[in-house]
Amino acid sequence: MSSYSSPVSDVDNLGIEPLTTLDALMPKNYIRVLLAFRTSEPFNVVSLRLQSGLNATTEKIPWISGQVRSAGDGDKQAAHGAIYYSSNSSSPQIIDCGSIEEPISSLEAHAMHSTTIPEDVWPLGALPGSDDSSVFGASIFRFKDNQGLGLCVCMHHHAVDAAGFTEVLKIWARETTTRGSSTSQSGGTRLSRISEALASQIIEASSKGTEQLFRLLPEYSPIPPAMPASFPSFASQMFTIPTNYLDAYKQVLAPLLETPPSTNTVLCALLWSFITRIRAQHEENTLSLTSSRLVMAVNGRRRIGPNFSPPDKPYIGNLVLVCP
Repeated sequence: MSSYSSPVSDVDNLGIEPLTTLDALMPKNYIRVLLAFRTSEPFNVVSLRLQSGLNATTEKIPWISGQVRSAGDGDKQAAHGAIYYSSNSSSPQIIDCGSIEEPISSLEAHAMHSTTIPEDVWPLGALPGSDDSSVFGASIFRFKDNQGLGLCVCMHHHAVDAAGFTEVLKIWARETTTRGSSTSQSGGTRLSRISEALASQIIEASSKGTEQLFRLLPEYSPIPPAMPASFPSFASQMFTIPTNYLDAYKQVLAPLLETPPSTNTVLCALLWSFITRIRAQHEENTLSLTSSRLVMAVNGRRRIGPNFSPPDKPYIGNLVLVCP
């Protein structure tokens, strides 16, 4: 694995991207994504093209070359931690991991499941190893049959959520295809953007005490929940729902609703109907006696406002809200 130089030591050209409360709430791990491509182009040609696109992406989003550092005592500039980067530092370099012992067709048959990907082809581990952890890492490998390549991309979860990660990949893809096709992400830090967008709510909230704010939440109770003496056994399983299946529901429901339903709304409705059906079949049916809520994590960008994160200037950070 290659090492990244620390931007923190370059004091004269040090840049700081303060993290927000929503960034700090995320688990301290890396979001890791594998992108697999079938291609007959020479490996070195594709690799150089991707690196050129990444270099241009770093010019647009310079802090992806930096490191995440937790908040220090009395650090008012970065109360929730920050990303430190140097304006003179080079772009992260894509690591060449050679070839793996599987053809692309074999991994496609298993839907590129994470267990089929060797751990040593990832540029970064699942968990950051220190307090000064790289924001971004990328590596590339060939499949055994030379019919394709895999691009592994990692980003620190304190730096981005899934939506923010996707925006970085979009900019990288555009810059790889056409240099200069993406707009600069300048115009303030994430903290200044979200503070400006929520200025009126912040003023209103600051006039209330903590207890008053808590009582605004329907699910809040000052009484701690009573934990049962024992929990029933359970099992978990991963299910997939095809996107075209959800899109079909959205098309059917759109004329019946004031605003077209989002994918998340349709997914929540399907999950809730399954849960209700199972509970209704239970021997101790308590549906008529209890009130329940399905809590889901949602992308909060549109909740703040339709113009908060436009396509030409997306909010690249964490903005996940938990909504009942």
